[in-house]
Amino acid sequence: YLVAAWHTSDTQTDPPALSDTKKTTLTVHDLATGKIKAQVSCTSAEGLTLQPGSAQSSTRLSPSGDFLVSGQVGFDLATGRGHCFTSTDSTKGIDLTAVADDGTAYGIVHAVDDTEATSLYGRLPIAQDGTDTPERDSARVSVRTGTSIALPAAAEVPMYVAADGHGVFRTRDVVAVYPAS
Repeated sequence: YLVAAWHTSDTQTDPPALSDTKKTTLTVHDLATGKIKAQVSCTSAEGLTLQPGSAQSSTRLSPSGDFLVSGQVGFDLATGRGHCFTSTDSTKGIDLTAVADDGTAYGIVHAVDDTEATSLYGRLPIAQDGTDTPERDSARVSVRTGTSIALPAAAEVPMYVAADGHGVFRTRDVVAVYPAS
């Protein structure tokens, strides 16, 4: 699959920002046919500047191939629908990191600090060796319904979820497999 994004702008020179009132449209295309498998339009209340067409290192496909997550968007490929998990005036954005066969996805909740939010977008939840990163809030979301639930404080989120429900987790230089739910 190919995930494409574009932003409607009044000018061709201004870099898009998710805080713009116009939406960013994201689509999932089948590489074999070029046809659109799923599509969604997103807005965000954050002043987070990004290039919406840039590749997201956190793009993941469920083991069955029915669900796909990329950055702050989740797609149900069977129904062709997507859901945005970007920030609004009342909610924080969630960077999705993995998705299971039932459409349950996991992700990191954006911090209030704009610097933190900017550095997190589209990155995997990995603390590099020699860094002392603060604990982050995390969430479980339903790609089918677009609902989200906060996970307990300091809960880790998987980078991948296997068909049997086990997740691959990485913290610093340790990689481990545990049940994801």
